[in-house]
Amino acid sequence: ASNLRRTELEPLHTDAINIGDYFFMKYQMEHFDVPMAFADLRATGARVFEDQDGHRVAQVALAESGLQFFLYPADAPAAEGTEKKGAAPRWRYVENEGWTGAVEVRDGVCFMIAMRGTKEDLAPYLANRQK
Repeated sequence: ASNLRRTELEPLHTDAINIGDYFFMKYQMEHFDVPMAFADLRATGARVFEDQDGHRVAQVALAESGLQFFLYPADAPAAEGTEKKGAAPRWRYVENEGWTGAVEVRDGVCFMIAMRGTKEDLAPYLANRQK
C-alpha cells in the first residue's frame, strides 16, 4: 500500500458495491465482493496484481479517509473455522510498516480494509460500519 502510485490503478468512479462485478467481468475473479457494510464507499481506482506466491490480489483505492480494500483467495487451512453462516464477521488485525488492516473471510475470499495508522485508529471505523 505504501509503494502504490495512483498511475498503477485503473481509474474508477463507482460505489464499492459494484466492485465485485468489475473484478468478475474484467478478470473472471469470482466472489471478490465488498461486504455490504462498506458498499456505499466510493472507489476511485483498482488493480489486480500477483503476490509473492502467485495468487491474484485485487486492490481498491477509496475516496474516503485514505482507505484501501484488498481481496485475495483464502488459504484453506487458515479459513477453516473462521466462516460461520449468519455469524458476525470476526476481524483479524495485521500491522506492518505503519499500516493496519482488518481481515475477514467469506466464501473463500479474504477481504481486508487497510489504512495508514494503528489498530486503534481502524477499530472505531469498523465498529461504526457494523451497526
